[in-house]
Amino acid sequence: MPSDDIEPRSRRLRRLCRFVRGAVLLAAVVLLAWPLVLAARPELLAEIGRQSAGLQEHPLTLDARGQALAIAAMLPPTALGLLLCSLLWRLFGAYQRGQALSAGAQRRLQQVGATLLALALVQPLSDAALSVALTIGNPPGQRLLTLGFDSGDYLLVVVAVTILAVATAMHEAVRAAEENRGFV
Repeated sequence: MPSDDIEPRSRRLRRLCRFVRGAVLLAAVVLLAWPLVLAARPELLAEIGRQSAGLQEHPLTLDARGQALAIAAMLPPTALGLLLCSLLWRLFGAYQRGQALSAGAQRRLQQVGATLLALALVQPLSDAALSVALTIGNPPGQRLLTLGFDSGDYLLVVVAVTILAVATAMHEAVRAAEENRGFV
């Protein structure tokens, strides 16, 4: 491969990393603002909660206590989302600096996979807590606890496990390359 082709590829990679980091920064801002938006707009909270918790046809009486509990139920996935943004920011910063095969980048990639896996497990529980929060103001007999695991949750588990496997494979490849370098 010609060496003069390396520099344009390197510039493309740095540009891609800057784009991803910009998208991650935007996602972090949205994740930080989302609970505030929902607190200010209870009707939006009720509509989104209906969809997330599977309460489309069920009556809701969203009082201040239910609203506060609903926002609290959404905080664990939000916190994991912010952690994921932080990990991706640092991972793509390392890639941008040409450190794709560094121990730090490999560790971050493993942490990204683990965080995605945690998110896949926490989201259905958060949705269940959300169903309780949104119906807690209803009269007895109309309060609900819903628990669901859909194809999106399953796909997130598959992606998380795949990222963990890729991180493990990269770690082993780098370790083998370092051992081979030691023999030369």
